[in-house]
Formats: sequence, C-alpha cells, structure tokens
Amino acid sequence: MIVRRTWSIGRILAAILVVMALVSCVLLIAGYGVWTRAKAQDGGTEVVNVTETPAPPVETEAPASTEAPPAPDATEAPEVTEPAEASALAPGFDFKSLDGSQNVRNDHSFPTNLALRVTVLDGGDTGVGAAYFTHAQKHLTISRMICDDICTKVVFYPAGGDPVVLLDRETETDLFEMIWIGGPDGVELSADEGLVLQSRGVELSGEQLMQNRYGVFLGDVPADSYLLVHYQDDETLQVNKGPTVSLTKDTDPLTVDLAGNRLESWTFTPEGYGE
Repeated sequence: MIVRRTWSIGRILAAILVVMALVSCVLLIAGYGVWTRAKAQDGGTEVVNVTETPAPPVETEAPASTEAPPAPDATEAPEVTEPAEASALAPGFDFKSLDGSQNVRNDHSFPTNLALRVTVLDGGDTGVGAAYFTHAQKHLTISRMICDDICTKVVFYPAGGDPVVLLDRETETDLFEMIWIGGPDGVELSADEGLVLQSRGVELSGEQLMQNRYGVFLGDVPADSYLLVHYQDDETLQVNKGPTVSLTKDTDPLTVDLAGNRLESWTFTPEGYGE
C-alpha cells in the first residue's frame, strides 16, 4: 500500500523562511570578511584616488657670468699718436694790439708778414703791438722790421727766459741796424747786401720807410713767447698805420743771433751772392 504525504501551506512557508535565513547569514559572513581585509590594508583610513596634472617644466636662465673679461695682452703696446710738429701751415702765433685796436692780421703761414695795423689818431702818437706765439716754433727769424713810421723799442720775451732788447732808441741798441735806402740820407749797399735785401722783398729804389740791414734769428721759440714793438708816428707825415714784422724759417747771410753776432752759416743764399 502506497502512502502519499502532502505538504501543508504552513510547512512550505516555514521552509522558505529557513532557506532565506541561511542565505542571509552566508551573505553577512562574506561581506564582513571583505570589509575587514580592506581595512587592514589601508590602516583604517579611507583611500581617495586623486589624479594630479603634472606642472609644466620651468625654464630657468643661466646666471650671468661674474667672471671679468680677459685682460688685453700686456705685451701688445697701445698705439700712441705723437704730437705733430709745428708746421708752416699750422697757426703758430696771434697778433694783438695793446692800445685797444682790433685791426690786426696775419695769415698763419711762413714766410709771413704780421701787420700791426694799430690805429693812431693824431700825428706824433705812440702805440704798442704784440705778437703772441700760441704754438712753439722752430728756427724762426725776423727777416724784416718795417716801422711805420718810427720804431722806438722792440723787445722779445721768450717764455721761461729773460727778455732780449732788439732795438731801443734811448740806449742806442739796434740789432737790426735800421737804415734809409735811397734819397739823400740813404746808405750805399754792396752788391751782395743788395741781393740779400732784395730777396727779402725790399725795394732798393723807392722805399720810403727805414729798413733793417740785418735779420734777427730768434731760434726755437717756445709757446707763449711774445714780441713787443713800440712805435711812434712821424708828426710831419701822414698818420701811420703801425709796424709790420716779417717772419721766416730761413736765415740769410745778413742774419745775427740774439747777441748781435753774424751767423757763420745760413740756410738760404740769394742767387749771385758772393760772385
């Protein structure tokens, strides 16, 4: 005989509840195990993953070098410009009047005529002209001393030296030996003397003013030297314009030094001299 058992509704529900309770226990146990392992790995702190964007590289300039530039080669001598020697075309003197006149001139070249055109207002007046040497000059000669009308005193003042009287009417000092040429008061010149004076530009016939027979060799003239010319107007003639001083780099056979001695040799000889 077969006996069939039938499940009542109450038994079925009870079985379901039991199964559900078992599944819940299994899930709880599994979740707890996962949680405890994660906590042990991170020390109990919550881990937050943050992805940082790396900063771009910063370019830095190399610091300026504090090292001094290399010194120039001590064995290489620097180029030195030697001062140019005073030339014939370089301004070597200036002309000034001491009585207030501005009408003076020169052309700053050699040979030259330095004209002291100093105004004299009345017949018989006197005046003083000065030639200032602003640059040193070598081998300088006064070849002519033209006095319009009368030279009373001529003095050379070399810088750093004692003054030298070249002409003084009061003491009868006259290194130039001023003479009249032509006319009743004129002196006779030898042929050689005539050649020398002509080479200086003297008109042997027709000169109205006194002329110097001898040139005066000043030698090497330092800068800041000067020449003073005292002169006087002849009250019997027209009012004068002042003296003229001719300067040259040459010496001729009728040249004396500052002591009044004739030079034994000279740099220029007029053609035909001594024949």
